[in-house]
Amino acid sequence: SSYDSYLVMLRVPSASADATLSMRMRASSADETGGNYFGLFDYRTGANAGVGITMDCATAWQLGDVDTSNPNSSRFSLTVHTPQLSANTGLTGNGMLRQQAGTARFGPVNGAVLTSTAYDGFSVFVGSGTFGGVVRVYGYVKS
Repeated sequence: SSYDSYLVMLRVPSASADATLSMRMRASSADETGGNYFGLFDYRTGANAGVGITMDCATAWQLGDVDTSNPNSSRFSLTVHTPQLSANTGLTGNGMLRQQAGTARFGPVNGAVLTSTAYDGFSVFVGSGTFGGVVRVYGYVKS
């Protein structure tokens, strides 16, 4: 591969239902669904200093909520580290979204898939309904 890591810019402008947005790594057109995902979204809520930590990992990275009453409110800038190697794949980045109740959340996202699988893609999905999204992927050139 020409790249060690990839920048994934994700924006969700619309959804048919309030739902949880998740991400999985893919190999040979199949999602990695084993219980090997670990991570957290260490967020702040709105204007207060409250802190929450969430990420119900097992079969996917749970990035956060999609709120139909706040279109365009879910945005993520994620770096996927060394997915093409037969080693653990890392995830770091930042997210901003509105929880299903309308509360703004923002903060760092971190995770890993602890397998020796070499991945060649990823999927983003919601727990219910459908969503429209804009995804841009950029490779970091090896130096």
